[in-house]
Parts: sequence; C-alpha cells; structure tokens
Amino acid sequence: MRDIYLPLSRLLNLYIGATDGLRGVLNTFLDEQGAQTGTPCGIGVAGSVAVGKSTVARLLQALLSRPERPRVGLVTTSGFLLPTRN
Repeated sequence: MRDIYLPLSRLLNLYIGATDGLRGVLNTFLDEQGAQTGTPCGIGVAGSVAVGKSTVARLLQALLSRPERPRVGLVTTSGFLLPTRN
C-alpha cells in the first residue's frame, strides 16, 4: 500500500488540484465571478473477475476522501448492472 497506493493517491490529488487551479484561471480570464469551481473527475478500474478491482476502488476512495477535497463516490459494477428490486 505504501509503495503503490499512497503515491498514486498523491498523484491523483496533484492532478485534481492542478485542474481546479486551471478552472480558476479560466474563470478569471473569462471574468466569470462565482462560476463553477472544480471539475468532476472519473477514475475507472478495470480487470478480470476476482482480481481486486473493488478492493483497489475502496482503497483509492479512502485515500482520496479528505475534508478539504470534494466528496469521492464509488459506483460498483454490481450497483448499476444488476437490476434492483421494486
């Protein structure tokens, strides 16, 4: 975890921060006061059956969920592929 997931979460946080900064510069350039801040970001985890995709997703969610960051949601394959009961 220390060698792979912590550096990966740091890289993702840097990317998100840079994207937020770019959005702020764009809003300033366009003179848009109170315009949208931040940009939604999606991360996909792919792989074969039972290789740990859900585990990786939960770890990244935990590492990226910090009070100063926007919320981090998790959408599982089962959550949108399997029908729900009425």
